[in-house]
Amino acid sequence: MKRFLPFHFNWTWAFLALFTLLCLVLSSFTAVRLRALLRSDAEASLVSAAANNVHRVDLQLQQGLSDLQLTASVCAAMPDDQDRLDHLTTLVEQSGVDALGLFTGEGEVFLTDGNRSMLTGALLRASQEGVPTIRFSNTLSPDGENDLIYLVPFSSQPGGVLCRVRASLPLQIPEPFPGFQNAPVVVDPDGTVLAQEGEVLFSPDLFTALKLQYGADPLELEEMADTMASGGKGALRFRMDGRSMALAYAPLSVDNWYLVTVMDVESNQAPLYKALWITILGDIILLAAFLFLFLHARRSQQQSMVLLEKAAYVDPVTGGHNQTRFLILAQEALDAQPPGTYALVSCDIQAFSLVNRSFGKAAGNQVLYHLNTCLRQKLRSDELVGRVAQDQFILLLRQDQEAAMRTRLSGMASVFNAYNDTLANPYYLPLTMGVCRCDPQDPATLSELCDRANLARKRAKGLPETQLCSCAFYLPSDQQRLLMDQSIYNRMNTALEQGDFKVYLQPKVSLSTWQVVGAEALVRWFDPEQGFVEPDVFIPVLERNGFITRLDAYMFEQSCILLRRWLDLGLEPVPISVNFSRANLGHNALPQYRLLQQRWKVPPELLEFEFTETLVGENPAYFAELVAQIHCAGFRCSMDDFGSSYSSLHMLQQVPVDVLKLDKSLFDGLRDDARRERTRTVVQSVLEMAHRLGITTVAEGISDQVQLSALEGLPCDMVQGYYFSRPLPADDFQQSFLRKKEE
Repeated sequence: MKRFLPFHFNWTWAFLALFTLLCLVLSSFTAVRLRALLRSDAEASLVSAAANNVHRVDLQLQQGLSDLQLTASVCAAMPDDQDRLDHLTTLVEQSGVDALGLFTGEGEVFLTDGNRSMLTGALLRASQEGVPTIRFSNTLSPDGENDLIYLVPFSSQPGGVLCRVRASLPLQIPEPFPGFQNAPVVVDPDGTVLAQEGEVLFSPDLFTALKLQYGADPLELEEMADTMASGGKGALRFRMDGRSMALAYAPLSVDNWYLVTVMDVESNQAPLYKALWITILGDIILLAAFLFLFLHARRSQQQSMVLLEKAAYVDPVTGGHNQTRFLILAQEALDAQPPGTYALVSCDIQAFSLVNRSFGKAAGNQVLYHLNTCLRQKLRSDELVGRVAQDQFILLLRQDQEAAMRTRLSGMASVFNAYNDTLANPYYLPLTMGVCRCDPQDPATLSELCDRANLARKRAKGLPETQLCSCAFYLPSDQQRLLMDQSIYNRMNTALEQGDFKVYLQPKVSLSTWQVVGAEALVRWFDPEQGFVEPDVFIPVLERNGFITRLDAYMFEQSCILLRRWLDLGLEPVPISVNFSRANLGHNALPQYRLLQQRWKVPPELLEFEFTETLVGENPAYFAELVAQIHCAGFRCSMDDFGSSYSSLHMLQQVPVDVLKLDKSLFDGLRDDARRERTRTVVQSVLEMAHRLGITTVAEGISDQVQLSALEGLPCDMVQGYYFSRPLPADDFQQSFLRKKEE
């Protein structure tokens, strides 16, 4: 892996440089493009605003001329000039115009402000021709400024009415646009400034001012002059006092005048440019942050490469190889050596779950660490060990003769348990090992070798625990057993649905009356195709896959059905005990059983649950609570196989069972003359203790007269075994042992 890092590293830097350059190019292009769009948008806005201003000014001019024409009509009807002047004076006061006046046919002007003057030029020609007109003129102004003059001749007599308006009055923009100057400028097509409001921007000639004062481009000025001469409209950019300015020009409807509108581009677009630069700055900051994070991540990646490799290949509990690393190294070792060099060993700790439950997970992890250390101490240089899962380890060992390998594996178990040499109260942890030797005549993959070693280990669990290491070597029959387990798994659901599981009853006989006073329900499987299946074959499989819970419920319901049938037939029923498997503990099965009992309306005291001594011994406190719930439901319970393991008197004290079933192993010594008295003493002690505790006792596995005779005089309530009867089909049991109720 490491030899590829430099190459990958160089390409990473090349990609990073290219990515950075691309980001900068895109940011620059975006900025330029946005600026061009903003410029274009500003010019479009300016032209649109100028058109609106032209429209407003045209309306104002036409409205002023229309109002004056109406005034002229009124004045024409008056008898003399004095009445007309009085009327005009009144209108001036009401309308707010600068001045109104009368002119004669000779051009003499009488204004309402008392001034007199003479019409000249275009105004005189218009008055003589009788044409209403609008002109800028300074001849009627008291201060010599250009004023806007409206002139309307009388239609039926010489003279007429005129109106003098200060140039600023009709040209004001009611709501100036943001960034626009408040003073539009009116010019002739040749650029002569006729009127402008507020600050004087252009004087006396528009083109001269733009060229000399504001440094506009001569070519653009020439193009503007040609456009205005032809009656067109347009826009022009220039700079004023260091600021970017733009003007739009558009023709008015009066005498080819042009309205020039000016906008401060920088003031108008300053917020947009500010937002643009903030965006670009933000992009640069984000790019810098990305580069920083990337470089930081790259450095962290390089620093943590060893840690990542360790996490991928090192077991966190033991510090040794995990399954992945073991398989890689084991495959390399197998490939490098001739076939038959190595053997695979699957190893675990017997009853390791008790360590976790009793001492905690931390203590369990210490045990696993210790086991890994001990196994590594006993390995050769070319051998391996790794932890697969929980307490399961796998080893790759040099192959040797079976006896030598057994001795070596036992030595590993002894080293693992050597800590007990210094303990006052030893706590041994036996190991279970399965060995699969690599056979050159039967080549197998590493995965297949591991599976075979696991099969051998599982078979080793069933061997007698006479030493610290239970070891089994893989046999072809292990594979056959696996196939058998799969076959059972494939058929179990169908068998249950079709009723292939049968209830057999083995009687329990009272030693005082020699009558059958109870029965144990035992399951038998009769497959239509494969015939009878031994319980020792299918029950362990069903316990491993959890199907045993359904089978237990089935057996309980069948027992309820039998009891219901006996009651309906008027027979004297006997209590039936049914097995309660370990798997039921996690399923809260008692409510289900209670429903079945109620459905078939069977007295609960006729039903008894059997727990094995080993199962009760794992957690006596839990079973004490469970027994209380069973009694509350009206059922009875018994402890089965008592004496088959390490029996605990404290367990009897803590768990108040109703029945104690002594395992047949306690009675095997009754057949041996040398052990008979000692065995009888042990059995007697257990029976007397149970009698004093108020517990009913059952002696299991009684198969001959010798055993039965040894029980005479002892406080044993019932016996069960082949001496009296083998397990019988339910119908045979009914016919042989049940009788009608006494009337």
